Amino acid sequence: MINFKNKKGAGLIEIVVGLSIISVSFFSVVTAYNFFIRVAVKNMDVTKINYLLEEEVEVVRSLRDASWTNFYDLATSTNYSIIFEGGIWKATTTNIYIDNRFERYFILDDVYRDAGGDIAVSGTLDDGTRKVSAFVSTFVAGATTTQTVDFYLTNLFE
Repeated sequence: MINFKNKKGAGLIEIVVGLSIISVSFFSVVTAYNFFIRVAVKNMDVTKINYLLEEEVEVVRSLRDASWTNFYDLATSTNYSIIFEGGIWKATTTNIYIDNRFERYFILDDVYRDAGGDIAVSGTLDDGTRKVSAFVSTFVAGATTTQTVDFYLTNLFE
């Protein structure tokens, strides 16, 4: 046990040490909270990008399902955005931004087959198949982040 009669200022030192421990603990909690909030916001953006990309893939499939001829007549190597207008989805060359942060578009490419019927860089043009590259981009922390998915669509109905 400490003899406080002979130790002047010992109570003050205990108070300063106690306040220091409480301050460091509080600062640690606030720092951890800020970190978790930043991670949650980032995860929210990643989740939204994934949902937008999934929706874009489904819309492009529905464009194919509506009419292969109209789908196949879309130009290759052109950025197309999707827009919901008049109760239906449409492809447009106008850039569309979602929440003024996310840009999504897709690009169609021709598909070629080799002698064995496999997809190849060159060969015979396959009029019944198109390669689709779907993109969702956003500007985060001074840089553009882009998620992409490539898939093939074939003429199922005509």
